[in-house]
Amino acid sequence: MKVITTKELNNYKILPFDVYVNENEKLFSAGEVLTPGKLISLRQYDTIYAQEIQEITPEKEQPQETGKVKLAYDFDYDSLNIMEVNTPINKGSILDTETQIRIKLYFMKILELLKAEAFEKAFNHAQALVNILEQTILAPSEEVKKGSQLRFLGEYEVCHSINVSIFSGLIARRLELDSLECRNITLAGLLHDIGKLYIEGIKNENSLETLVSDAMKQHVILGYNLLKQYNMPETVCMAVLEHHENNDGSGYPRGISNDWIVKPAQILSVCNYFDNLAFNKTPIHIFNTRDALKRMLELGTAKFAAEILYTFVHMFSYNDTENFENMTTF
Repeated sequence: MKVITTKELNNYKILPFDVYVNENEKLFSAGEVLTPGKLISLRQYDTIYAQEIQEITPEKEQPQETGKVKLAYDFDYDSLNIMEVNTPINKGSILDTETQIRIKLYFMKILELLKAEAFEKAFNHAQALVNILEQTILAPSEEVKKGSQLRFLGEYEVCHSINVSIFSGLIARRLELDSLECRNITLAGLLHDIGKLYIEGIKNENSLETLVSDAMKQHVILGYNLLKQYNMPETVCMAVLEHHENNDGSGYPRGISNDWIVKPAQILSVCNYFDNLAFNKTPIHIFNTRDALKRMLELGTAKFAAEILYTFVHMFSYNDTENFENMTTF
């Protein structure tokens, strides 16, 4: 068994050896197709090892995986069958039931592509979803005063990224950023947690340990590297990388502060924290938008950039006391 680097592994399309992270923990077997997603997942380990074997098993080669991906990306928004899913909706939303389900189902299928490592197709669909969000909710929401009317409710893995995308796009518009920057920030919201898909054991549990574990902290780096690899806009890449940095320098991955954090990441930080509060993914139990805004104001500029925080708070009524749990229906 010998030490090997991810750079060396990049030379292989099909692994000629088993890959380990220690003597007893094998990650990949000889004969597996070495996809970009697998390479990215290895970057969370300090040391990886290769153990050569004599033969490569033919049946482990690519056709099986390619078939799975082909099935996954054969869809478009307008032809989605919304009867495929039984998913909670927000009965107080500005969107009708069908549109809520259609948007959620479309993003579910994007997640399937990402998990199947069909990255190019997934990113194309993600950009198409930004167009849909702009038409259905971002433009019509200019006069909406209640944040609860804009949130998607239900499955965290699906709804959280959609919510962060919507709120980030709204802030960008309130700050009068140019249209391309607004689109890129909205896209970054959709993809901000992409790295979590490639960290073993991350299940989005409702626990503080999950939120702050060392493995969890790697998701921003994994997401950034993947987006850079596929030449996504720099605004998107940097927003994903820095959206867990705090204004006082206490965040991760680099512990930078204030204006060293790019503005798109500052925007995502506020929206990400708000939606995690609303989903009760923090130790603070939140019932409604007012509770969430109150908590964020208590944290203040130690955590958030002042301009972004106050822009977000002023977008919505501080008297929005609709209980999130009471807004959900099937």
